[in-house]
Amino acid sequence: MAKRYIPDRQQDLAAWANNFAARISEEPYRYGLTPADAATIAGVCGDYTAALTAASDPATRATPAVAGKDSARAAMLGALRPYAQQIRGNLGVSNDDKAALGLNLPNAKRSAIPPPVTQPLMTLIGATPGSITARFADSNTPARRALPPGALALQVYVAIAAGAVSNPALAAFYAMLAKQPFAIDFGADDNGKTATVFARWINRKGELGPWSNPVSMTIVA
Repeated sequence: MAKRYIPDRQQDLAAWANNFAARISEEPYRYGLTPADAATIAGVCGDYTAALTAASDPATRATPAVAGKDSARAAMLGALRPYAQQIRGNLGVSNDDKAALGLNLPNAKRSAIPPPVTQPLMTLIGATPGSITARFADSNTPARRALPPGALALQVYVAIAAGAVSNPALAAFYAMLAKQPFAIDFGADDNGKTATVFARWINRKGELGPWSNPVSMTIVA
């Protein structure tokens, strides 16, 4: 069994997470990530650190602060684990860089996981002011709502324009997730525009599958 790399003790967890965030923010491409990924990681780590400080200070420690800390911790780990596993399995990232992030090194004796070969099937199931709710399935098992074998998560990209777009290169990274349904949130300036969603599977080695077909919906005010 692989050694656990994420600490249980809260102060140790905060130190591990902040080191992870700082190194990736400094050079995201070094780890196969983007500046948007780095911003997501820094955001959840900052939220947890602030919540932990509030829950640990006698002047502010109360049941709501502790609950806020627990919620921030769960959100942070939910975001960081897929990134950590993606980096850990990326052959383009050196073992020294993985170790510097606080990751344990992959077991070379384990059988290789092939890159994803199927595409996600995306469905936009509803819109509320400033938000669109989406679901996904795999093209091989459209009736199931689970990730396909070997996939670590779903990468979601969103394009916002006057109308629907067909090229994923025009879309910006939104999130990497494994649970559904999920919400895609927008700013007030996006009201009335069209959101087009693209997605693809990613495995633990950071290998990517083919793009989904685009799905579009109007952003309502």
